Amino acid sequence: MPRTNKGAPWEANFRASIRTADGLQAVTVSNAGGSIQLRFRPKEGRSQAVRLPMLWEQGNVNKATLLINRAVKALLEGKTDSLAAAITMSQDSSTTMRRELGWPAVADGLRDVLMNHRNEIRSTTWRDNYQPYVEEALRLIEAGKASDGHSLLRGTLAKWSGRLHPELPAASPCAT
Repeated sequence: MPRTNKGAPWEANFRASIRTADGLQAVTVSNAGGSIQLRFRPKEGRSQAVRLPMLWEQGNVNKATLLINRAVKALLEGKTDSLAAAITMSQDSSTTMRRELGWPAVADGLRDVLMNHRNEIRSTTWRDNYQPYVEEALRLIEAGKASDGHSLLRGTLAKWSGRLHPELPAASPCAT
């Protein structure tokens, strides 16, 4: 019979604690290229696996266990049927594990979708009709001046209030 390498004692304890936790008999963890890989094998349906956004290190065991418990609870309660979605939901509902968004990357993604995948707008259309607003929104986010979507939208558009186009001067009020 071949020997299996269980790794360091903390690794064996981590694997065992996940398998014996309430409701987690169908869950295993493993080292996948230095990251924690979670596998969920329900009684019915297909097995799912996802890499957690944490390294396979002893210092991440408690945080990973908490994330796994929350994600599996979401699956078992039927909040989602996707392990990846359950992990995302669990991260977003946590104050310590919330994912940080790279807003410049989000803006680049929007530009890419608009120019290459959806309407296939021209670069001049992006430059004239989208870029000024996106750059203003990024500036507000980086300055911490937007606490939610509504304040971001209001703050972004405030620069152009009363104008039909960013390059045009503000319209003068009509005398009544």
